[in-house]
Amino acid sequence: MHYSESKIATLLKEQGHPVTFVPKPERKHNTSRVSESREQQALMKWWDAWHKSQALHRNLLMAFPLQGARTPRNGARMKREGCRKGTPDMLLAVPRGGCHGLWIEMKAPDQLNTSDGGVSEEQWDILHALNGQGYLTALTYSFGQAQDCIIKYLST
Repeated sequence: MHYSESKIATLLKEQGHPVTFVPKPERKHNTSRVSESREQQALMKWWDAWHKSQALHRNLLMAFPLQGARTPRNGARMKREGCRKGTPDMLLAVPRGGCHGLWIEMKAPDQLNTSDGGVSEEQWDILHALNGQGYLTALTYSFGQAQDCIIKYLST
């Protein structure tokens, strides 16, 4: 049987033994939270099955995975290569309805009710800049919302 440091410390204390280390707190995994990553993966799975019905190439919907843990050295290299804070998560590189393409910023569903909607200042800035350059931008909080945006965009 495997016990965490926290559980071992509790058992030792209960038996009257002195505990000379401070155990790390046990992490509570929130399995009910739907992550942005899972929503985005669901969208790509749907796209992979659906794009042919629209006579579109699979790779016209692409992701820009710029968030995540990076070493300082890797982060500096990525900046020099042109990675920018606030870049939306996905681009549908198909012109429609007078727009050059559709940029999608995806957020986890639980971000919807936060004070800022989970959107950083850099993200707002680039979404507005992209709109100013003739792109349509969308902020979505679920796979379903992103899917609806793509379907509506492609029907224009």
